[in-house]
Amino acid sequence: MLHLIGKNLWARRYRNGWLLAELIIVSMVIWVLTDPIVVTTHDRGLPTGITEEGMYRLNLAAVSSKSARFEAGEDTPEARAANVRRILSRIRDYEDVRYATLQFRDVGPFCSSSWSRSLNTDSLHYYPYMVMFFEPQSQFFSTFGFEEVEGQTNEELDRMPFENKEVVMTVDPVPGVVSLGYRYVDFKTDTLNWIIKATISKLRMRNAAFQTMGGERVACG
Repeated sequence: MLHLIGKNLWARRYRNGWLLAELIIVSMVIWVLTDPIVVTTHDRGLPTGITEEGMYRLNLAAVSSKSARFEAGEDTPEARAANVRRILSRIRDYEDVRYATLQFRDVGPFCSSSWSRSLNTDSLHYYPYMVMFFEPQSQFFSTFGFEEVEGQTNEELDRMPFENKEVVMTVDPVPGVVSLGYRYVDFKTDTLNWIIKATISKLRMRNAAFQTMGGERVACG
């Protein structure tokens, strides 16, 4: 019986070969089309690491120079910064607003863009993380409501001053190796990159790094 089946398959090998090729091509097309959907659906089901309920995001934009409302005196870096501060202050003055903060360069939790870096403990092990930006003592952690770890509240993190190269990193970016107080020294250049001052929970199970705008950095993993 098996011998007969083998003979039939061999006799039709060219036709069966085309059928196999068609099945492979169809399978590859289906995989290419469905993989992004499966990955996106999976990622959306992961714990976010922040409190999304009751959170709103406002996008600010400058008036075009061609607009009748454009004022040249308001188009300087100092004026733009003052206007942003004024808007933020007014938002915080609303009775139903508990916290409000600034988010820079469209790089933050669940924004459309991020910068990638890697934590290299040696020449063989690389641990990727995303770079994000924040301003210290600006209600940043309280606004996003990060999941707290190691007994530190978001309010306490918002009161912390950050010196150069002090960071806040998500817990266990490298399990058993990197933790609170860790000094990350680049093994290639032997230079200090940052020091972990505090920790928060992971963001959708991924590592990330919060960097202050003044050159000081805060990382989370």
